[in-house]
Amino acid sequence: MRTASSAALSLAIMLAAGSPTALAGSVTNAFTYQGELAESGTPSSGTFDMEFSLFDAATGGNQIGGTICKEDVAVVNGKFFVNLNFGAQYNGQQRFLQIHVRPGDSVTCADPSGFTQLTPRQELTAAPYAMYALSGNPGPAGPTGPIGLTGATGPQGPIGLTGPAGAQGPIGFTGATGPQGPIGLTGPAGAQGPIGLTGATGPTGPTGPAGSSIWSLSGSNAFYNTGNVGIGTATPLAKLSVGPGSLANDELAIQISTAGAGTGRFIGLNKNGGYGMVLGYVDGGATGYGCLRQINSDPLNIQVNNGAINSMTFLGNGNVGVGVTGPVFPFEVSGRSFVRGSAASGSGGIWYSDVASPQTTRAFVGRGGDTELMTGIYVANSGWGLIVKDNGNVGIGTTTPGSKLSFGSVYDPTKPIIVVWEDGAGNGKTGIGMEGGAMNFWANGAVKAKVRNDGVFEVKTLQINGGSDLVEGFDSQTAELEPGTLMVIDPEHPGQLMPSTSAYDSKVAGIVSGAGGVNPGIKMGQDGVMDGKNPIAMTGRVYVKCTASNGKVQPGDLLTTSDIAGRAMRASDRTLAPGATIGKAMSSLDSGEGLVLVLVNLQ
Repeated sequence: MRTASSAALSLAIMLAAGSPTALAGSVTNAFTYQGELAESGTPSSGTFDMEFSLFDAATGGNQIGGTICKEDVAVVNGKFFVNLNFGAQYNGQQRFLQIHVRPGDSVTCADPSGFTQLTPRQELTAAPYAMYALSGNPGPAGPTGPIGLTGATGPQGPIGLTGPAGAQGPIGFTGATGPQGPIGLTGPAGAQGPIGLTGATGPTGPTGPAGSSIWSLSGSNAFYNTGNVGIGTATPLAKLSVGPGSLANDELAIQISTAGAGTGRFIGLNKNGGYGMVLGYVDGGATGYGCLRQINSDPLNIQVNNGAINSMTFLGNGNVGVGVTGPVFPFEVSGRSFVRGSAASGSGGIWYSDVASPQTTRAFVGRGGDTELMTGIYVANSGWGLIVKDNGNVGIGTTTPGSKLSFGSVYDPTKPIIVVWEDGAGNGKTGIGMEGGAMNFWANGAVKAKVRNDGVFEVKTLQINGGSDLVEGFDSQTAELEPGTLMVIDPEHPGQLMPSTSAYDSKVAGIVSGAGGVNPGIKMGQDGVMDGKNPIAMTGRVYVKCTASNGKVQPGDLLTTSDIAGRAMRASDRTLAPGATIGKAMSSLDSGEGLVLVLVNLQ
């Protein structure tokens, strides 16, 4: 809330400068009003519009005379003065001045809006009634009598005596400490029993004779390093050799964790007349539960389920079967899936068919023939669905992709080619498609944007989230331009800009974008023709370097160039502002220099 303090009032006397005449005309009813203006207890500074009205009471009452409006009154540290003339309104009754104020430099007194009434009304005292006294015929004032002498200062009376302090009472005696009682006697310690004698160490017995075994001991381990060991053979050819001996066909050369003769969990090697190798579990001979086995020259099989199924078979020709006992391909899987390679045709891959012969293939993943030089997915009755050429190009619906990703020429223009989302019934709702040479962008089952073959991009609404101002690129003879610098047209270099250097420059052009973390939203230009390295904002919201040398900046103030290079200032002179305004301030700057957010609007 603004308040006005009491102000001194005096009769206005107009003097002609340099004239020897004291009074050039008759005295009027005008007077000078000096006051103080404060806002929330702090003295105000700046320019203000003020309205003055004369009343016959401190509150309420009647207005006397008209209302006087003063535009752009200068207030410095709260103090101001104005000249007022309400006419002959002083008849010996009390008069009170009512004041309304508002910030100046915005509108004229013709606009009555925005004023705030100051409280309380100010009482007009002696000065205006001097005019009322002049209208009569008063006699001359008598001389002022002499001021009487000031008598001598009488002597100071004596200081009264301080009474004596009262005597302190005696301190009471402390009673005597009673005697300490006697400490009781400690009982005698019990006697410790005697320690028994240590017996003598007996003599060490003699060392026994060395055994004749070929095994040596190392702790609890036995070992033999001199030669080979044979089991069932007298001529071992390796560190451990197992001979055929007289093993029956249902016996194992080596059996571990047995549950009976020829039965148990085991590792079986070199069975006489039977398995070439057995690893797993055998129940009474040839029946295997989960074992790796080879019978004589038969294939090597991995068996499960009581030996009824060969899970994997390895043939002598190198073919491997999974669930197949006689694989005819290098790798064959039961269920009519095949892994095939053919040196004669140059093709190979993974085949799937619903018949035994892969020639009626339903699907194929692999490499095409010698003349195709491509790898892909082939579907019967549909041809190559996806291929990858040796040069790295990928084709979908075409065997001759001319780019890294190519689509076939047959497409449905009512649906996207690349579908990101479908409705569950095979209908593409969101994706990318082609129609009439244009690239269409689909969303929710309809085309929402397109890039035409002439380079025009069509979209209903373009929302930009990376910045908020519209810029063009300009070159400048100034090597480094800081974001926020205010720029003007360079008259010496056509098409280029330079930092501003003078106030109210009508060549003002724009602001270097990027200050205050606000990035450009749209950049316009033509490569190599109308383009430069410096992004200059000419519309939108952008921060500009500003100075308060021409008064503090408030939101809504017009901004123009200043005498400080590259800095904007408040445009207080309305006669110079047209053509030199960069825009309107959207933030404040009370003093010094700083960044001010401006709504760029050249005018």
